[in-house]
Amino acid sequence: MAVYRSWNRTDASPKRAAESDAEFFDRIAGPFWDQVRDVINEWLSHFPDQAQSGLRSRLLDRNFDANVSSALWELYLHEMLLGSGCIVEIERPIGTRGKNPDFLVARDGERFVVEAIWTSQRLGGTVPNPLPPQLIDAIDRLPSPTSLCRTSLSGQGQRRRRRSG
Repeated sequence: MAVYRSWNRTDASPKRAAESDAEFFDRIAGPFWDQVRDVINEWLSHFPDQAQSGLRSRLLDRNFDANVSSALWELYLHEMLLGSGCIVEIERPIGTRGKNPDFLVARDGERFVVEAIWTSQRLGGTVPNPLPPQLIDAIDRLPSPTSLCRTSLSGQGQRRRRRSG
């Protein structure tokens, strides 16, 4: 079960603000990105069959970029553990409390559990850009060979008070 299918991608433009990470990874053209997709597909094939569909679903989530980042982190950790000669079991129940860490890892008679947490998950997500993504994309499309546009907001959510005098 592959994450990315092979097709002739032609759009090598940078990631758009209104574009999810999943959409970008599936759209972006170029040999570098072809290799990235090939590696992700290969690493997913090393996951047990019963765990592949859930991870694949998170990698293709077009609504929440943190799911994509978290799934990529989990995929990377799994591959690095395998490459280190570890035996890795996925989400095996541990103890009597019904806990299911991401990995139960064994090597040289030692066992330990790994819970793969992506930082933005722990922090409650990333801080959204205060400008609507459609506006950012519209600004990015404007031809401006000699100009740079920078935006900043101060006191977001606070009202400015005017003095009457």
